[in-house]
Amino acid sequence: MIVEELKALQHQFGYLPADQLRALAQKIEVPVTRLHQVASFFPHFRLAPPPKCNVLVCRDMSCHLLGGDKLRMNTEKRFHGARETDLTIRGVSCLGQCDHPLAVSVNDRIYADVDEAQLEEMIRGVLATGELKEPFARYEQVQCKSDPYHGLERYAAVRALVESRDWDSALAALKASGRLYPAKLARRKVSGRPWETTSSQDRPIQIRSTPPKIALCQ
Repeated sequence: MIVEELKALQHQFGYLPADQLRALAQKIEVPVTRLHQVASFFPHFRLAPPPKCNVLVCRDMSCHLLGGDKLRMNTEKRFHGARETDLTIRGVSCLGQCDHPLAVSVNDRIYADVDEAQLEEMIRGVLATGELKEPFARYEQVQCKSDPYHGLERYAAVRALVESRDWDSALAALKASGRLYPAKLARRKVSGRPWETTSSQDRPIQIRSTPPKIALCQ
């Protein structure tokens, strides 16, 4: 709950003002120190007004291997002497673009497949006009031959099960499909299936008076 409240504050003000933190502490009845602990733990929260251009360069494995540190250091050299109120450049943990390094965040907008020239152009544009271009176009998703849902509605069986609650039919369909037990496992002489054993128990385990639940682990 604290993280969500802090996110809402930062979205509204661009950072976490001290007076707003005090008001939030009273609202959710926690010490202000607790809010500072959470805010200081996550690098995306700011306790001071952000600069005009805030740049975060991913430093996790994919970007690190392809020169993320070099991108950050060379960009720092290009803008050496810039005031902190205008520009900050820092490393940051994963930005969720591991399939398209190098990844950077500029004023909370994430860009992938970025090189030094593109990053410099973005920074100069923000400093000059305050405007930031849209993220670069991404590659189209490649269809994999191993995708079992190719051309089909995804998770249709699960959706139907949620609506019908017909567990016996669903388990029968899973058993008939053969997808859960590859041939090399089927050759093993295993008596029964785990879901058959679980679903046929005369006295299912009850947890806090909730309906019996069946978990299928593959």
